Amino acid sequence: MDDSPKHSFNLPLDQQMIRDKCLHPSAAFVEFLMEDVATSIPARFEKIVRLFPERIAVKTRDRALTFEELNRAANRIAHAIWQRSAKIEEPIALLLEQGVDVIAALLGTVKTGNIYVPLDPAFPLLRNQAVLLDASAKLIITNQSNFSLAKVLAGNKIAVINIDELPAFLGCANPPLRITADTLAYVLYTSGSTGTPKGVVQNHRNVLHLIMRYTNRAHITPEDRIALLRSFNVHQGTLMSFAALLNGAAILPFDTKREGLQELAHWLAREEITLCRMGPTLLRHLTAILRDEDHYPRLREISFSGEPLYWSDVARSKKHFPANCALVNSFGSTEVSSCCEFTIATDPAIENGVVPCGYPTNEMEILVLQDDGRESPPGDVGEIAVRSRFLALEYWRNPEFTGAKFLPSPTGKEERIYLTGDQGRLSPDGRLEHLGRKDFQVKNR
Repeated sequence: MDDSPKHSFNLPLDQQMIRDKCLHPSAAFVEFLMEDVATSIPARFEKIVRLFPERIAVKTRDRALTFEELNRAANRIAHAIWQRSAKIEEPIALLLEQGVDVIAALLGTVKTGNIYVPLDPAFPLLRNQAVLLDASAKLIITNQSNFSLAKVLAGNKIAVINIDELPAFLGCANPPLRITADTLAYVLYTSGSTGTPKGVVQNHRNVLHLIMRYTNRAHITPEDRIALLRSFNVHQGTLMSFAALLNGAAILPFDTKREGLQELAHWLAREEITLCRMGPTLLRHLTAILRDEDHYPRLREISFSGEPLYWSDVARSKKHFPANCALVNSFGSTEVSSCCEFTIATDPAIENGVVPCGYPTNEMEILVLQDDGRESPPGDVGEIAVRSRFLALEYWRNPEFTGAKFLPSPTGKEERIYLTGDQGRLSPDGRLEHLGRKDFQVKNR
């Protein structure tokens, strides 16, 4: 099989031109190769550590670690996990707030060949208990500030590791484990907005392929400073974190709920953020408080996901960003990550309504299906589906729902089809327009 990256079709000229214009001005970009996709997250990360040991890897208001320091911290956590259990592909819960600790913990977990299951300390107790029960996690990684909550969640059945109290004798060397691309990496639980939260399973290969697509499209380099505005409980948080850590760039977590919009406006400029990803609602609120003189000359790309982006949002915000800053609308889900993108190349003042989702990313094909499973012709409404060999593997221990949502491809190849449950239509050139959830349809007979 040819493993070279592919587009489902050629991008329209205006899309390609605007993307070329917004690429990193430096010559430091190095293409993320398919051969790295066939390794593992720890292998790629440790390669970056050897190349850029003294570069800042993660920075918050209170702490900053270089790649070498982050690797040593992750290795100590890995050795602590390994002491508890020498198994692999076991679910390990991470009960940590946004920041340095959670990044070190997830790296430490995947370095042991185990599966990280992120919990949010701010979530309701019942939600975290339900996730722990469904995942069957036998270990919680936490820190001192969340230790009491971890003990409540653990009860007498789950072990707890407090990373602020690791024994001094734990080593800092890379664990001598051979982890393959097919080793399971994480289980992320969906929001549950359309039913009970379900654990979405992903392996190292698919995470690396996602990072390859994003890296090569955005030309991410070690010079980039990437904002982390979403938690690890959602795939956008995973995307932005690994996009930095696996390319030698800095990841800068920021908790908007705790710090506030005003501080976010100052922080983006002060920290010279170059790439960030946010929901359109956050953009709307941020734009409302910005002054005319507020500008962000280092920003070269802002991407949006999770909800409709309106042309009016773009028009109000564009004056604050440099002319070569790409504004990218994207479509995806935990099951398919970011599979469709639209780089805004027209004047938003002349457009109305919702910004399109755009065109498929490499090795992702967008289909619009009728109720009988046939493909809808361009312009007709149907269910949005995604065909690829890089979809999520399954829903954790839920074969019935997996079988209903992930279908074999008629091509008979390694590809599968994921049914998103969303309504949409394709233009003749393959551009996707999102029209809401299929579940919320009302039929008048």
